[in-house]
Amino acid sequence: MATLEKEKEEITNHFSDVTYVEFFDRVDVENICTCLINPPKRVIMLGDKQKLLAKHSSRYKDILKRRGYDIEFVCRSINRNNLQDMVAALSEIVTDYDNCYFDLTGGGELYLVAMGIIYERYKHKNIQMHRFNILNNTICDCDQDGITIAEEQLPNLSVMENIYIYGGDIVYDDVKANGTYDWDLNTDFKNDIDKIWDICKKDVRLWNTQIGILEVAEDHRKKSDDPLNTKVSLKTLTNSLKAHGNHFVFIKHIFNKMYQDGLITSYKYDPNQDLFTITYKNEQVKRCLTKAGLSLEMKIYKTLKEVKDDEGNFVYNDVMNGVVIDWDGEIHTEEGENDTENEIDVLAMKGSIPIFISCKNGIVGNEELYKLTAVADKFGDKYARKVLIVTSLSPNSRASNDFRQRAKDMNIKLIEGIQTMSTQEFNKTMRNIWVAL
Repeated sequence: MATLEKEKEEITNHFSDVTYVEFFDRVDVENICTCLINPPKRVIMLGDKQKLLAKHSSRYKDILKRRGYDIEFVCRSINRNNLQDMVAALSEIVTDYDNCYFDLTGGGELYLVAMGIIYERYKHKNIQMHRFNILNNTICDCDQDGITIAEEQLPNLSVMENIYIYGGDIVYDDVKANGTYDWDLNTDFKNDIDKIWDICKKDVRLWNTQIGILEVAEDHRKKSDDPLNTKVSLKTLTNSLKAHGNHFVFIKHIFNKMYQDGLITSYKYDPNQDLFTITYKNEQVKRCLTKAGLSLEMKIYKTLKEVKDDEGNFVYNDVMNGVVIDWDGEIHTEEGENDTENEIDVLAMKGSIPIFISCKNGIVGNEELYKLTAVADKFGDKYARKVLIVTSLSPNSRASNDFRQRAKDMNIKLIEGIQTMSTQEFNKTMRNIWVAL
């Protein structure tokens, strides 16, 4: 036993001379998980598409460099359908490099056959093989010598790192209009989020109607030195709403409550003067009160940031909301340039498992299921969790029941009635939101 412990210690202390061999897999996190545990001197990426290998290796290298590790990446193209070619390439690697560690987490079955041949052929080289189980954070020793590359668990990934590893990038609003906004989640704003949600949840449909009008009012606001003060002609506002099949509604008790809670500092509705005016507490509150869906979205975001497990540890290591994702990582800022982007309402990380959450505080259709699935599959693949939170599904209608079944068939966790939950129920739901169906 003492000898085994000594060998483990020696391996851990000599990773500056180690070469990792990775079999490139479409599930990107499998190509980098070993490096995140114990960074080696170099990584050899094996796959059948040289350009793809080079592109992804560059991203992996960048992620590791941001963590303080400068690692050499070598790309080797091999025929993944030719066993002889695989064996020849692996033989060359084993001959050229000492201290090779083969990661069997990714890659196809033929790679494993080739590794079996290499292991038997070069037993004298003390080849190390392992496989990482990302779902339960364990390492499996595949060469049966009782030694693995590390005892540590996989380090936590940030939202940014997860998106970047899978080939995308986050678009921020200082780079592109309507990009991801960086919230200041201070104590005062947290209290404001709770106040907004408490008003909203009493009647989500009335709330959506009123906030939708405030959103339209922003498009027609008069010029003002104060960006928190919105003045608009009631006639202009009414005509704009009618053009889109809507009507102007002024729900006085909602405005009174927002004023009492300090979310707005003044408001005035005066048909005689053709005037509607409102002054918001600050920029962040204004953002929340001029987009109907943000009341639910911000409540989910805040709760996921704060929720803890039974041991008092935060359940999620990173949470962002309103995440605008550029699919190919090449952000285009010029008008007219083609770019594929999607926005995810809330994106949380539990270790290296991403949880993609869509929040719908109003009407929701099947397209939301497909949108959620497309983004989650792209930036999390088989490890992604998909969650849809809704407040307005009918309890027993055929259409709603069909929607529920479709969500289940697509492996999407559907959470209903969150506006009726107690604080304890709400927190418990958020704590377990990452658990698979």
